[in-house]
Amino acid sequence: MQIMLPQMKRCCFCFSLRNGIIIFGILNMLFSVAAVAYVIITTDLHRAMITNDVSLEVGTVTLLFVIFGMSVLLSILLLFASYQKDIILHSLYNYYAPGVIICGLIPNCILLARLQLTAAILTSLALVVQCYIVFVVRSEIMKLREKQDKAEDEFPVSEDEQEAVDISDRETLV
Repeated sequence: MQIMLPQMKRCCFCFSLRNGIIIFGILNMLFSVAAVAYVIITTDLHRAMITNDVSLEVGTVTLLFVIFGMSVLLSILLLFASYQKDIILHSLYNYYAPGVIICGLIPNCILLARLQLTAAILTSLALVVQCYIVFVVRSEIMKLREKQDKAEDEFPVSEDEQEAVDISDRETLV
């Protein structure tokens, strides 16, 4: 059984896919940098206070710091891939972003268990936006592949031209 996911033509019903990815990439990077700053500030404030459950707090903060750090790196990758219209970099983003989303569920569950509902709702909203970005990037990959296939069909390369360009790494041109 095969599941077909919808292919989006526009991002947020008003932007082209590429512009939407760039806008979401910039917003995601700004949000992630702000979240890292928030985690650092709250960690320093909590160090000043004595708490009973230090190990869980340190583990949660460390995990959040790693997740937001990866989110910044993925946003940079996404921006670069969108500017270059690179299918491989978009695909790389689509491989790693779901992992970051799944890892983001762990702190979200901890926040819900501690009844910190505001933080849990904001984290859930960020995860939903990340899922939307993954679907938009997937649609952009499909669009770029269709465009690439169409260009290859218009200008086919003959076998003689392929052989003339194909040079082994061990052979020298001198």
